[in-house]
Amino acid sequence: MNRDIINRLAKRFILLLTFPFITGMLACSSCSGNDLANNRENEKGKEIGSLREAPYPVGAALSIQSLKNKTAYRNTVIKEFGSITAENAMKMGCLSKGKDTYFWDDADYLVDFASTNGMRVHGHCLVWYKQSTNAMPTWIQNFQGSKEEWKQVMKEYIHTVVGRYKGKITSWDVVNEAIKDDGTFRTAEECIWTRNIGAPEYIDWAFQCAHEADPDALLFYNDFGHEYSSAKRTAVNNLIKGMQDRGIPVHGIGLQMHMQVKRELADIH
Repeated sequence: MNRDIINRLAKRFILLLTFPFITGMLACSSCSGNDLANNRENEKGKEIGSLREAPYPVGAALSIQSLKNKTAYRNTVIKEFGSITAENAMKMGCLSKGKDTYFWDDADYLVDFASTNGMRVHGHCLVWYKQSTNAMPTWIQNFQGSKEEWKQVMKEYIHTVVGRYKGKITSWDVVNEAIKDDGTFRTAEECIWTRNIGAPEYIDWAFQCAHEADPDALLFYNDFGHEYSSAKRTAVNNLIKGMQDRGIPVHGIGLQMHMQVKRELADIH
């Protein structure tokens, strides 16, 4: 195994088998919780030649350009990972180039690569607060309209993207990083969706739209910091519980684990 490539992939490492904090829900589309437990029990003590032989899917967030242009990188991904996600290629700013104008090349490449090599794909991410180039297109940042018009913009985008990959992408991070470390929603000044639709209403709406576009896809709320911030962890859990109570289709919580070597073990919960 090329150690340099593994180190670079590790920086983007994502464990795509997420164990949600939601009673009775599945985090794996191909096996039940009992199946996973049985697999882990059966595999105890067994040596494996690659991460792909592990009894649960292990994945990585990939650079599309490296995947296209670096043979060693590509071969390592094929050998080691059974689940992949795009580092940037499926973010709104990369896909949406104007209203009804899309750039599909890189996302399609990732999905086709996964299909050819028997991998699952996790989509990241549909709705994000960040107003940066790859996170949110300029036309969205400049859009002016009523609350209902903003909801329609989100719906059309999600239906288009999720609908294109229906049956090809197993799961999606529907909303990303909507909650701050102190447990509050990002403010109207920070988040264009809060400003124009409201929170948690825009979160509920995004999940409803994604479920409409692909009823079989697993839908995740994704965030960082709830492994060390009890306020954020409580807020995330309360958000998901509230969504469940409102009948919103949500299937799990994504844990980004933005860890640093200076983080004390006692801080991780």
